[in-house]
Amino acid sequence: MPVGMIRRGTGMLQEWVPTLTAEMSPADVRDTLSYVVGAASFEGWIADVEAYARNILGDAGHDPERPGCMLTPVEEGSTLVIAHELLRLIRIARSAIKERDAAYAAYISLRIGCLACKHDLRVQWERSALRGRSFIEGPKAKRTDALARVIDDALRERGRNASIEEVLDHLRGQTAIVDEIDEQGTIYWRTRGREKETGLKAFRNRLTARRKLFNRPADAM
Repeated sequence: MPVGMIRRGTGMLQEWVPTLTAEMSPADVRDTLSYVVGAASFEGWIADVEAYARNILGDAGHDPERPGCMLTPVEEGSTLVIAHELLRLIRIARSAIKERDAAYAAYISLRIGCLACKHDLRVQWERSALRGRSFIEGPKAKRTDALARVIDDALRERGRNASIEEVLDHLRGQTAIVDEIDEQGTIYWRTRGREKETGLKAFRNRLTARRKLFNRPADAM
């Protein structure tokens, strides 16, 4: 059944909606109108949602005729849990419609709509959203640069209370990172392809800070 559709909206709220265009044949216009009329009811609107939920339960080995019956532990908030709840609510809505309880049927229908949207957002956008949040927030732990790492190596090798002269002597052997230590104690070093320099006073402060970390668990380094 050819149904005219266009994309409407932007980003994560973009969706396909039925539409009529001047280029459509009379048969396509008729099919599109029939589709819209059919969807303008609870059964028409819920058909795709119900079929999708039943497929999820069937694929997981659960009985679609017994929504809510989970014999084995299931992750809270998972697609499988949502599918069970959708089928359970659909049954309740149908019962309310049969009893002519319009208010309760409308309430349950709203819950079904919200739950279906929650499911779609999770399936389609959760991974991207979490990756985006991680990118915005940045790493939880403060990164250490190359100089900090070789200082840590010196303290591991020569002891937490190694003197500044002992640490500098260790650094002189780290030629992959340290280019030179001049007479004033200025350290010329490289990190990620960039040349940097650290004066003696700044180096003392860094050394003191790195010593303190050796009082913490190893994973704090």
